[in-house]
Amino acid sequence: YKDDTKGALLLEPSRTNSITYSEDFSNAAWVKIGGTVSLSNSLSPDGTLNAYRFYLANSQVNTRIYQTHTFSAATYTFSVYAKKNGTNDKFKFSISDSSGQTLTPDFNLTDDWKRFEYTYTSSGGSGSWWVVNPSATEISSEFDVLIYGAQVELGSYPTSYIPTQGSAVTR
Repeated sequence: YKDDTKGALLLEPSRTNSITYSEDFSNAAWVKIGGTVSLSNSLSPDGTLNAYRFYLANSQVNTRIYQTHTFSAATYTFSVYAKKNGTNDKFKFSISDSSGQTLTPDFNLTDDWKRFEYTYTSSGGSGSWWVVNPSATEISSEFDVLIYGAQVELGSYPTSYIPTQGSAVTR
């Protein structure tokens, strides 16, 4: 049981969220290019006012926010909670490692929080995981998304969200 005897059984494997500052996208661990991050006045999926707004700050192509990461040759699952905040309704992940860059298909945003996930088999090496504007060549003054709870975990499927505050955390 988690927290008390009236809780629920947590029946999933031990996993580590290797993203530091999984909820604080304003932290310097997150590199912001072409966009601005600010604390929003929206409730996050955990019911508190800690969702962040990531939006286009200028006319720069490749608007993105990311953290660097060292990958082993293994399978990883990337996830983030997101919802639209304006008229744009798409975004994607980009993953880079020693074999190059992989862009996911567009994810469709809605007015409700949804956890977006992508599983990727890395060839290893230094790289990064990005939340990006839907098109690497498109300049959209409408790019505006709410984000919360980023996670990168070793494994072929996502497990429940593991919050971090400055270092990787293992559940």
